[in-house]
Amino acid sequence: MEDWEKKIILQNMDKLVETTQCSSVLLAKLLAHGILSVNDAEELNSMKGNSTEQALELYNILLTRQHGFKTLLQALDKTKQTGALSILTKETTTEYMISFTYDVKSVIGGHNESIVYKGRFGNRDVAVKKLLLKVIDAETVSHEIEILKNCDAHQNIVRYFGSKKTPSSILIFLELCDTNLSEWVKHKSVDILPMEVLRQATLGLEWLHSKRIVHRSLKPENVLLSRNASQVKISDFVLSKSILGETSYESSSLKFGWNAPETFSQLVDQKHRKPDFVRY
Repeated sequence: MEDWEKKIILQNMDKLVETTQCSSVLLAKLLAHGILSVNDAEELNSMKGNSTEQALELYNILLTRQHGFKTLLQALDKTKQTGALSILTKETTTEYMISFTYDVKSVIGGHNESIVYKGRFGNRDVAVKKLLLKVIDAETVSHEIEILKNCDAHQNIVRYFGSKKTPSSILIFLELCDTNLSEWVKHKSVDILPMEVLRQATLGLEWLHSKRIVHRSLKPENVLLSRNASQVKISDFVLSKSILGETSYESSSLKFGWNAPETFSQLVDQKHRKPDFVRY
């Protein structure tokens, strides 16, 4: 577990112990992912009579496990423990981050309102997304950060580590991947089959929809690939929207070539006029 992840847990231990329920489902998920051993699970199950001590022991075990933090987030989400999940995923940059750096010469992506650099977050290599406040408002950036914090527990969503505001920009620290789908089609630099790319991207999209989030900018440049376990990650949530209530009406934000088929046919039928709003 990273130092900053440990710090989040340790500084919020009292609240986490109060809000975490060590249900059999939660323990089973941690066991299945190798975060808990069989002995760990048996010991925790034997403490069912004292939920406080049980939760405290769980967190003490997790602090010693390399990938305990991210797997815990996934397990808490699956078991609908929103209280503990919100504590662990709240904004952490200024309070918990040890250090960060990025090299302005190491540009790895970006578009009109942002530049993405390779950098460091604590002792981890990361992508540093710099959003320029002269071309994008802070509220829009805050919206993207909230989406990332609420959804990055899934393995097919790019992971969010933190953010920092400067006078002219907001920096977002994200999981560093090796390439995007557009480049992979040309060079096949990650060993993965096309159908597996589609499968993982669909799982990430399904996860977003389960959270009632419409991405609205799903194109090859926003589908990232990592050589580590040949993983596919959906990224760039600056145009995404949360669906409130029973229905939401949003127009497409993609270029003509990447619109959904039903939107594309609507554009053709109307001789390339602006499409009607689409109901999700």
